[in-house]
Amino acid sequence: MIQNYINHIVFVIDASGSMQKISREVIDVFNKQVTYLAKRSQEVNQETRVSVYLFNDTVTCLIYDMDVMRLPKLNGHYHARGGTALIDGVIQAILDLKKPPNFMEIMRF
Repeated sequence: MIQNYINHIVFVIDASGSMQKISREVIDVFNKQVTYLAKRSQEVNQETRVSVYLFNDTVTCLIYDMDVMRLPKLNGHYHARGGTALIDGVIQAILDLKKPPNFMEIMRF
């Protein structure tokens, strides 16, 4: 019997004003994580799907349930400013992931 495992990874990224000084590092770490996940996905022959949420004063879903092999880099899409809605960001990600996979057709990159 062939098992087709699908991994679901969610990034909830702090884009509040306090992150401004390390914005480049945040982008670099995210991009490296995506590269690593894509490599591992191929190595273990499993599909990996990624959702990306940014939070500051509000929560923004940039990517919902996209194949890691097609995921764009975060460069140009991450701008740190505003407050810190961490709890709202995590709750939004959890609520969205409880819904059917095709409920959102979001790709804002």
